[in-house]
Amino acid sequence: MLSFDFDSAGNLIAADAIRGLLSISPKGQITMLADTMEGDPIRYDAVIVAGNGKIYFSDASTRFAPSERGGTFEASVLDIVEQSSTGRILEYDPSKQAVRIIATGLSFATGVR
Repeated sequence: MLSFDFDSAGNLIAADAIRGLLSISPKGQITMLADTMEGDPIRYDAVIVAGNGKIYFSDASTRFAPSERGGTFEASVLDIVEQSSTGRILEYDPSKQAVRIIATGLSFATGVR
């Protein structure tokens, strides 16, 4: 797990670079919120829950998946060396259970605030 925040119901919202965007209830129930965008795996890095309940998160790179490269460090080095600028900021809307793109063309997007 690379980053987490809490929603208004007290669920832990976690950005897991391997498993996806997760919601973990106070009782420990894990729910997958999203793991792909238009068929492409999301490589999560950071997450924040906004006051309106929407979840914003960074997708570090659409080129190098940590699960395929030996971990997040290895994937980040490859992306930085290549300078592909394929990182993006995404929004998950819990009411629609949908992900949309907010920004693209970022060089290894690693945070949101």
